[in-house]
Amino acid sequence: AKGSRHDNLVQMLGGESIPAVGISLIAEKVIRLMRESKITAPERPGIDVYLAQLAETAKRKSMVFFEDLRKEGYAVKANFTRNSLKSQLEHAKKVEAKLILILAHKEMMENTIILRDAESGAQEVVNFDKVKVEVKKKLREINMRQLKLRS
Repeated sequence: AKGSRHDNLVQMLGGESIPAVGISLIAEKVIRLMRESKITAPERPGIDVYLAQLAETAKRKSMVFFEDLRKEGYAVKANFTRNSLKSQLEHAKKVEAKLILILAHKEMMENTIILRDAESGAQEVVNFDKVKVEVKKKLREINMRQLKLRS
């Protein structure tokens, strides 16, 4: 591990003078120590909901909704820097999200959201006010389906 002081960094960026330190770890050393101590990395938690959004107003509403879902205990993922739906759906597939919620301009106008089962591709339009109930219901169905496949 290496460390250093960065007391003037915040001040150089226009802020107050704040005491600060930095630390870096060499990944190989951490991995070796974990192996020697027989510590295994925890399993990567699955992503429950991927929130895809199109249009600036949908993006703003999605940011608030993202936090609401996270506070409800769901593992939520989104990429607010990607603009195309295609790239967001590819990202959802990469992170193995169970459900995808799509919010675009049309849905904003109609107070709805598209709810898509990532595995089957089946999707439906849901009233935005009822989406949390539907997410809970769909995730329960998906988890039951996955349990049946494992047994």
